[in-house]
Amino acid sequence: MGALSVGRGRRQPVTITASVGVAGLWLLPRLTAFQQTHPGIEIRLAADNRLLDLNAESIDLAIRYCSRAAAPEGAIWLFGETVVPVAHPALGKQHLRSAADLTGEYLLEYDEPRLPGLQWSEWLRAMGWENPRSRGMQRFNQYDQLMQAAASGQGIAIGRLELIQPLLAQGRLQVLTAPHRLADTGFSYWLLWADAEPRDDVRKVGEWILAAARATAAAGV
Repeated sequence: MGALSVGRGRRQPVTITASVGVAGLWLLPRLTAFQQTHPGIEIRLAADNRLLDLNAESIDLAIRYCSRAAAPEGAIWLFGETVVPVAHPALGKQHLRSAADLTGEYLLEYDEPRLPGLQWSEWLRAMGWENPRSRGMQRFNQYDQLMQAAASGQGIAIGRLELIQPLLAQGRLQVLTAPHRLADTGFSYWLLWADAEPRDDVRKVGEWILAAARATAAAGV
């Protein structure tokens, strides 16, 4: 996914990098409100699943997804990660009491084996359930596409609760309650500044991200 500029200010744009999923699910739904209060600040969003070099790519701010041990020096914690099964309300599911409740349903999965906490096999194992007799598995290599598929009623997915709050608030997804909610995955989202003394526009955008993150962490579901 390439860079996206938001706003028409003449000042130097503030460039933010984040993964495609974070950009699409968490940042973009909140940008309109920021632009309404800061119309003169242009934001350039560099959505990329690679870890871009901030200096080499002229990036001002980065949202990183990693464990606490892997967080870059100086990174500021934004919010953690909780995973829950989610689906469109039209599927008629509200609870998952056993593996039998997944019978005949499509399971939607993020095709990223390096993140086992987002895999159905890991979630089922944590519940102590055998593999269900589902209709089939559909896999996606981009997390925002996975969530859009779930929001379109294509099946049940493992949702990253903190990222999908807008979809839950819009009623496009709902959390399916299970016997217990898993502990967080051990991964978190972090804000990284390229410059320890940023220019004023960068500081304002960074402060907005921090405020939005506090609201995300406080909201829960």
